[in-house]
Amino acid sequence: MENYTIGQIAKSLGISPQLLRHYESLGLLDTQRDEKNQYRTYKTKDTKLLFQTIIYRAMGFSLKKINQMLKEESPREVEHSLDIRINEIQKEIDKLKGIQDEIREYHDSLLSAEARKGLCWIEPDDFEFYRIMKKGSGQSIITETDSLLVSLHKKVPYVRQGFTLSLDMLQDPRAPFDYQYGIVMKKEDIDRHCCETDMLPYLVRLHGPIARIILGLKPEDSFSRDLFLSFLDTVKANGYMPAGDCYGVARYVSFKENTDNLFEFLLPVKPL
Repeated sequence: MENYTIGQIAKSLGISPQLLRHYESLGLLDTQRDEKNQYRTYKTKDTKLLFQTIIYRAMGFSLKKINQMLKEESPREVEHSLDIRINEIQKEIDKLKGIQDEIREYHDSLLSAEARKGLCWIEPDDFEFYRIMKKGSGQSIITETDSLLVSLHKKVPYVRQGFTLSLDMLQDPRAPFDYQYGIVMKKEDIDRHCCETDMLPYLVRLHGPIARIILGLKPEDSFSRDLFLSFLDTVKANGYMPAGDCYGVARYVSFKENTDNLFEFLLPVKPL
């Protein structure tokens, strides 16, 4: 049986000598020493084992698992290992597909928000989403007591910054301007990613008609009563009056100077 040097076998398989030595250190290969020059040498069976290692590695198996598949597992056990890997890859595909859909929706939402910046319109349809606000008011950081909110922050990219402004506060000019901050999620994302948590108490159902507006604010700006009083005036000019609290979601956030951040606000309304 012909012997090969580390350089010959590495070149023939398109791998580096360093990787070959790494495989050897993990016990995948049993090298021989040439008695004349003490160089490592490999036999034909080693090239077959290495080639199969490369195949399994490309399939995403760990080197420890590959060693088991090559030296310990029966054909039936290898079939089972392949089935497990197929299922793992399908889960990865599903996750990436979900992220792709979310990126596409975010892209389309940004285009729509840019096109409608400063506009107010009325839609007749009902609207559902989940709203999880931090304890207390304002846009300060959440605390360890906001355990649900903390856990849902880990559901990115399926969460959005959310805001709630009470109708009583907006309609009473004597009340200090304030709002709640948290996150909002679509119902389908809650069903898909949060099935282990009872989210029903956080479901918001807005019954149409609903007034919607896209507000553009510079990075250094903040929400003010004047912004929303103008919104309410526009709603009234269209023949409607508020019928509930006002809910917002961040559509685009930037820290670039002179660039508008875009926020969408939804307000259930009823005819005057």
